[in-house]
Amino acid sequence: MRNISIFLFVILATSSIIPPTVFAQSANTYGIQVTPSIVQLDLATDSPQTILTYTNHTSETIALTFSASDVTELEDSYRVAFLNPKDAQNYKYGLSSWIEFSSTSLVLDPGQQGTLTVFIDKDKLSPGGHYGSVLAQIQSTNPTGNVTIKSILATLIFVRTHTGKEYEKGTISTFEPEQNFFDFPQNFLLRFTNSGDTYLTPYGRVLVYGMWGNVVGQGILNSGSLFVLPESLRRMEIPMQARNSILLPGIYHATLMMHFGKTNQQLSSTTTFFSLGTLPVIWIVLFLCVIGIVYIYVRKHAYFKTKEA
Repeated sequence: MRNISIFLFVILATSSIIPPTVFAQSANTYGIQVTPSIVQLDLATDSPQTILTYTNHTSETIALTFSASDVTELEDSYRVAFLNPKDAQNYKYGLSSWIEFSSTSLVLDPGQQGTLTVFIDKDKLSPGGHYGSVLAQIQSTNPTGNVTIKSILATLIFVRTHTGKEYEKGTISTFEPEQNFFDFPQNFLLRFTNSGDTYLTPYGRVLVYGMWGNVVGQGILNSGSLFVLPESLRRMEIPMQARNSILLPGIYHATLMMHFGKTNQQLSSTTTFFSLGTLPVIWIVLFLCVIGIVYIYVRKHAYFKTKEA
């Protein structure tokens, strides 16, 4: 799908699908601030509307023009794509068609703050998740009347319906260590596929077992509470922490246990890998080789001296 051909100056839209724990954050474009910059509505408990607050921190009068766009998650990444109207027509998780505004524009003087109420027509939403953004096109003019700023500020909106027909399902596509040569892995790679119709937030942990079945390392999955949009593949890295400062070379086993969704579905996966552990094995081998070469040289030198005598 093609993206809208405009650059969106949004902190979160260029990084990942951010969880509700960062709702207090705000997007800021050239001194224009919107709070919140992410809205998550679960219609089982939340009202189908939200209020966005815009603040003009510049020294010029700012005019905002509002519109709505649909978003989707880029495959195997942490970013979202903003869909153009043609692509959005065939996107069943779209939200823009069911968004209305209390006003289509807003003018802010320097230092002024204004609000926009966003209404969701929940009765027309199909079961599952729906995802969109509120786009505020920004224009400011200087005393001569020339346009000095023209950009777009976005707020992402994620809605989960409450019809009783929402479908949650996920699968583990990849679970493997990320190793530099045969070092003990600093991270494990998880590719999680959301094959349901609403967003999922997977949680879990990884345990690494040594050759004698003892736990030698562990990692926490998704400590940032990032969520995965439906029918998309999300790449996640699970940072590892070794329990022992000294790990010997050998075969290790890792187990991932994870859960997600309101129905608390559970998945697991295991993998086996070889590691040199935490010891500097290569340097030890090189040191022993040097010692061996020196020893052989000394023995040969002593042998020839004895023979000459």
